Amino acid sequence: MTAEEADEAEPPPPVAAWLLSAVLVAVHLASARAADPSLPLWRAVLLPRGLAHRIGAGGQYAPLVPEAPWRLCTTVLLHVDALHLALNVAALLALGSLAEARLGSRRWLAVFAVGGVAGAVVSHLVGVRLSDGASGGAFALVGAALVIGRKQRHALSPEERTVLGPVLAAFLALNLLLGLALPQINSAAHLGGLGAGLVLGALPELPAAEALVLAAFAAVCAWGWLVG
Repeated sequence: MTAEEADEAEPPPPVAAWLLSAVLVAVHLASARAADPSLPLWRAVLLPRGLAHRIGAGGQYAPLVPEAPWRLCTTVLLHVDALHLALNVAALLALGSLAEARLGSRRWLAVFAVGGVAGAVVSHLVGVRLSDGASGGAFALVGAALVIGRKQRHALSPEERTVLGPVLAAFLALNLLLGLALPQINSAAHLGGLGAGLVLGALPELPAAEALVLAAFAAVCAWGWLVG
């Protein structure tokens, strides 16, 4: 293969993004009966979940976080309803296509996990009472992709430089403004995730640390759902 052919080769599929999306869908389905087994399954999957349901599923409910800090991890994998889930899955698949090949699958997942938890922590610290979702992790991936795009600018094609630069920055600005305009959007979680992503994108690749982060995140989530 020539250098020109290598440059034009298709990037590998975003395996981590598809895997994470499958996990989010599985968690949403598995948590459908968390509060009331008599609730119709279609309703628990599709329509907005009430407070008791979200607490039972391991959601981030501020009064319970001090005694159950594991909720700061499980909340990252939970969603309010099918629309909330679909929007985050679509965003993560898009970010997988944009950035997973540049970050690497393991690092991509680690940035998501750290950013999601960072968003949950910031959200709790500023006093948000009830919040769930993967958007903090998604914003972390946007931040990391912007930094990586800047660091690897010399190795990118003109189209990639545009996508990982002005296009992604405009997308980020639009979503931040939208979050500030709509009170139901948890901007604190978005900003917390974004900040974590910017920091992580600037760090060198650390395979052992990334694997440890993913193992710890999965273990805390599993333990929280087991004891909760």
